[in-house]
Amino acid sequence: MKTKPVARLINALFGLIGIGLLVGAYVSFEHTRDFNARAMRAEGVVQELILSRSGSGTDRSTTYRPRVKFTTADGQRIDFVGKVGSNPPSYRPDERVTVLYLPDNPYRASISGFWQQWFLVVMLCGMGAIFTAVGILPLWAGLRAHKRKVRLLREGRLIQAKFQGVEPSPGRTNRRHAYRIVAHWQDPMTSKLHVFRSEPIWFDPSDYVDRELIDVRIDPQRPSSYYLDISFLPELAS
Repeated sequence: MKTKPVARLINALFGLIGIGLLVGAYVSFEHTRDFNARAMRAEGVVQELILSRSGSGTDRSTTYRPRVKFTTADGQRIDFVGKVGSNPPSYRPDERVTVLYLPDNPYRASISGFWQQWFLVVMLCGMGAIFTAVGILPLWAGLRAHKRKVRLLREGRLIQAKFQGVEPSPGRTNRRHAYRIVAHWQDPMTSKLHVFRSEPIWFDPSDYVDRELIDVRIDPQRPSSYYLDISFLPELAS
């Protein structure tokens, strides 16, 4: 049976979110790279640590962001707060740091450090990769399985395997468990026993298997690549 349309929609949504996050990571990367190419350097001093709290209850977290003061090449005194907070603090009061700033807009400034400059890029890349994998990989795997099924139905060798029973299948959707049909076939040429399992079925098919032999299409060169035909089962209503 086919994957539920709702599950495919959710996977597609996750994939789109992931792609959006990766696009955001690229934009942030280009923005930071352009900033670094145009920035001037100055020596700054950490004035204090700004405490920041987020979340609520037991999930509440505390971080500290450095407030830095520096003087530009033309004598302007600038204060800014670091982009990234941490706990424990990454800086301490009165610590000297290297500052990058834009000559035409010195308030656009950043501490010269990997995490202060590239944290957003790394975070967006990580989240984008996870969302994309969660969304795209199941769709890709389903498409690959469908292509293999079509190829085997067109080119595979037809054999008949003996029905053995029904077993639970990994997978669950809408609080419904999946099942799969199990069948055995002994290759007359090699005498090896092959065990075939159907694709997931979203209802218990035990009462609908009215035959001892089930059609299976196998790749003659690689019997481990097969498709167990379950087209005789009734279609599950939406």
